[in-house]
Order: sequence, then structure tokens, then C-alpha cells
Amino acid sequence: MEDLLTVKGLKYVYPAGNVALDGLNLEIKKGERLFVLGENGAGKTTFFLHLNGILKPTAGELFWRGEKFSYKKDFLLRLRQKVGVVFQDPETQLFAGTVAEEISYGLFNLGYTESKVREKVEETLKELGIWELRDRPIASLSLGQKKLVALGAILAMEPELLVLDEPTAFLDRYHTRLFLNIVERQWQKGITIVAATHEIDLAYRFADRVAVLHAGKLLASGPPEEILLESRILESANLEEPWLLRGSKILKDSGRLLAHEYPVKEEKKFWEVLGRVKTPRYGVTTGTVAAAAALGAARLLLLGEKMKAITINTPAGITFTLTPEILEKEDGEAVCGIRKDAGDDPDVTDQALIIARVRRQNFPGITIKGGRGVGVVTEPGLAVPVGEAAINPVPRQQIKEALEPLILGGETGLEVIIEVPEGEELASQTLNPILGIKGGISILGTRGIVVPYSREAYIESLQLQLKKALYLDLKRVVFVLGNKSKKVAQRLNVPPEAIVETGNYLGDMLKISENEGVEKILIIGYLGKLIKTYLGILNLHSQVARGQKEALALFLYSLGESQELINKIYSTKNVEQALEILKSAGKGHYLPVLARAVKEKLKSYYSGLTMDVAFTDISGAIIATTFDRLEEGWPWDG
Repeated sequence: MEDLLTVKGLKYVYPAGNVALDGLNLEIKKGERLFVLGENGAGKTTFFLHLNGILKPTAGELFWRGEKFSYKKDFLLRLRQKVGVVFQDPETQLFAGTVAEEISYGLFNLGYTESKVREKVEETLKELGIWELRDRPIASLSLGQKKLVALGAILAMEPELLVLDEPTAFLDRYHTRLFLNIVERQWQKGITIVAATHEIDLAYRFADRVAVLHAGKLLASGPPEEILLESRILESANLEEPWLLRGSKILKDSGRLLAHEYPVKEEKKFWEVLGRVKTPRYGVTTGTVAAAAALGAARLLLLGEKMKAITINTPAGITFTLTPEILEKEDGEAVCGIRKDAGDDPDVTDQALIIARVRRQNFPGITIKGGRGVGVVTEPGLAVPVGEAAINPVPRQQIKEALEPLILGGETGLEVIIEVPEGEELASQTLNPILGIKGGISILGTRGIVVPYSREAYIESLQLQLKKALYLDLKRVVFVLGNKSKKVAQRLNVPPEAIVETGNYLGDMLKISENEGVEKILIIGYLGKLIKTYLGILNLHSQVARGQKEALALFLYSLGESQELINKIYSTKNVEQALEILKSAGKGHYLPVLARAVKEKLKSYYSGLTMDVAFTDISGAIIATTFDRLEEGWPWDG
């Protein structure tokens, strides 16, 4: 590759005596994208001011296509036509009255005719996407628009080498991406790009080669995927490791990235690799197993088919194939038993045998009942009415959807009885006794799958999710605690890329968000989970802490409520019962106050974040928020 500009032994000492550059040797090759890295004061800007002769070196030499810099007027005129410098602050570059006049100035100096100038001005401004600003006074432009005009004034003169000093400094994400896209198009047209930046992620993604400066000296130069692997160089220059490189290391060290793919440099490639990452093994919920067992028993009863493998869909859109352990028919009843596989999640019901008994009934439809080992609801406030078997709504729907194709158009319906032989014993290890569910376990699941939530896996995945959200220029991120709150976010038109499922690790995720520079977070979650944060509980898993009643009682006490009301709240079995008591007492208006109290508690831990909170009830409906107005259809991007 041809050397376009060569620097040999460059030294520059400012009049005050401080050495800005000290013996710099560097070649800029035709057609490359060279990024010069370094902290503030490393010498980047001083170096750039030498590239088109604005500064004359104290010592050393520079060559343009082999011709030594002479610093005479005719040479500098030719050089500055070929080497265009866009300064960090456009105010130091722009001086004309309007946008069109600014673009015109350099062209007239080059001897262009008036008609040619008009043609080039239109061509340049349309290329930048700011043709409509042509008659706008420079003083009325935003910083991002001024940066584009400064760039356009240089591009109009068709330079061979484009020099950019901190090109994205002070820009918002929209103008950053717009500016970089324009620069990338110029490089594709054959213009050589040299850019100075302290944004190492930017350099890693876009550079063909990097040069690292520190205290006016060149520490190293070469491909970014090689130079930026060197911790010694990064530490010496006070630079951080690029996040793409850090993410690549995480994937490689865990065996998820093939050796020849390391390190990943392109954003798109990274997300493709991440998409095929081997994640912890998903399991199935008791609801999915019950539905599969009911399907196996029904097909045996109605069709005489003894299935060796039963395929069942889940609300999460994932299909599982389960193997029956029991499948038999006698006395007009078919029985199918399948063991639950919780995947890599430490679940109390893992490997529990779930049995479905299916028989005909003399009226249409499907009746679902609980048998041995399935609990019965004895307290109000749960998803299932008092007196019913603790088979939640989603599992009931899964069973019906699995069986309905078998009885369409028929007058005979089916009765399904779900049993869990070990259910009563297993229930003692769950919250069912506290919740007022007696006699066995609950048949649960809103997504039909068990996602193995481990703290380490979440921390890793959150970092990557947030990086992707920021890369996609999303202004806000939504934390959802589970599937129901995720559906709330979807109803609010939140972009899918902005939704982060936190599970129980809300505290960890807020801390990481603060470190990553997330601008704003909306936390959507069930009141029974989020209320724990009022007590400073940031891991929301029930095995870590309960505290819902205590938090609500303390909140009411802080408002000066009566001991009678506080005692009533404290005697409830669940949050839904407590909500009913508050409403009956005319205290429903306390919920937004509680939401604000939770927000302030979280802010006390994570002061660097701007956040809001939305409470939902057990059905997923929003019941309180820290927003003045939040409803379904709320314009997320507004």
C-alpha cells in the first residue's frame, strides 16, 4: 500500500516550552482508515495541525507523496487542497454567514467558476443530507449541524486525505451515526481517513490501523485487533479495552467462540455469534408437562395411539418433545405420566412425575381438575378462585389448546385430572403453605419454559444487551421482571431491543446500567416483587427474602396510618389481598405514592441513573406509576 504522507522524527515544542510531540515516526497509507488514539493531552491535535502545514515542526520532516514539506505558499496551497482537516470544535473553522457561503468559500479560492461552485455546493449538501439548510445562518445551527457543515466545506474540495480531530466529540448518538456514515461513504470512494479520538470502541470498530500516542510519543501502531489486545499498551496510554474485544474474550473463554473467529471486530458479526451462543439448558414448567401428559392420554383414549414421544408447544414459542414414563388405558380412562425436566434450573419440582388422567364426559368441552398432589386454593388474591385446584390460567389454556383439535365438532367432551404423586411432600418446600394453597403443589408457568437464571449469566448477558441498546441509539431501556411485565412493555410500543428481562437480579442490573452510562430506565414489575426494594432488598428471589407485608406495613406506618389498617395488611396471605383491603379502605391513592417511594429508594443506591417505576397487579395490568401519565399505547419514542 502506497505511503500518502510520511512523518519522520517529528518534534514540536510550544513557545511556553512544553514538548507536545517527541520524535514521532508514522506513515499514512493510501486508502486506509487510521485512528490515532490517546487521552487528552497525548498530542493528537498538535500532530494533526502538522499534516496540512498549519504548524511547522521544531524538528523532523514530513513528506506528501515523497515530496518534502516546504512551507512555501504555493506548496501549502496544493497541500491543503489534498489534505483537509476538520477540527474538533466547528466554531474554529466556520466563519461565513450562511451554510451555502461556507461551502463556497474554499471552492472560490481554488478558482472554481460561479456555476461550478453552485453545482458543488448542491452536490455536497445533498450528500450530507442538509440541502434544506443551505440558506440558514451558521449561528442558528445546532452543534451537530455545524459539524456537518465543517465536514462539507472540506469534502467539497475533494481531498485525498481527510483528517478528523475528535469527530464525534459532543455529538448526540443520532449525529454521531450520521457523521460516521458519511465518513464511511467517503472512504468507500477512495478517500484516506485519519481520525483522532479517545473513544476506543469507535476506533476498534472502524479503523484498519491504530496509532497509540502518550505524552507526545508513539507507543505502538498496527491493526486494532492486535494492538488493543496488549494490556501494557492500554495501561500506558490510560485507555480501556474495547467492549467488543472484552465481549469476544468472554465468549472465547467460555468456549462459545471458535478460535479462528477471535477476536470479533464487527458489531453485526458479534451479535450473530452471540445468537448461536450455547446458553444454559431450558427446562419445562409443570404446566407444559401437564399439557403434554394430557395430550398423550387423550390420543390413547380417543385414537388408540400409544405415543413414544409427545411434542408440545409453549407460549414462549419453543417446542419440546417429551417422553412418557407411564402410558396405559383401562376402564374407560387413559393415563399418561411424564417427569418434569427443569433444565439447568435448580427447581424443587425437577424430575417430579406429573400424571394426566383423561376420560370422556357427557357434555361438550374440556373440564380440568386437580387430583392427588395438586394443591387447592383456600385464600383469595391468587390467579385461581378459592376452592379450585391450583392449576394456573396459562397451564389450563395449554391443556385446552392441546386437546381441542381432538374433539372439534364432537358432542362428547373430555375430563382431565392432573396428579402429582409426590406433590404434597414437595409442597412443603414451596411457598404454597404460606399462600394458602393446601394439599400439594401448584401447576404453574406463564411461558411454558423454565429459564435457568444464574447471577453470572445475567450479569454477562445484561452487559451485552445494554451495549446493543446503546449501539442502536435507543434513548431509554425498560427493565421487566418477567413475562407479564414484558407484555406490558410490548403494549406500550417499547422497541424489542430496549426490553431487558432482569428476572430477580434487579440490583445487579441497575449497577451495571449505571456503569455503562444508560440514560434512562423504566422498571415494570409486579407490585409483589418491586415492593421489596422499599426495604432495600435488591435480589427479588423469594428464597432470598420475602418482605412484601413488612414493606407495605412500614410504608403505611410512615404515612401515619392506623394500627388497625396496618394489622389487617400484615395478616394477609398475599399482595392481592392487601390491595383489596387498601381499596376497600379508600386508600388506593397510596399506590402512586408507594411507586415514588420505591423510585427514591432505588435512586438512593444508584444516583447516577434516571429511572421511573410502574407497578402491575397479578394480571399484568398497570396499577401505579411514577409518570404523570402512562397508559396502553403510550408513545415510547415521544
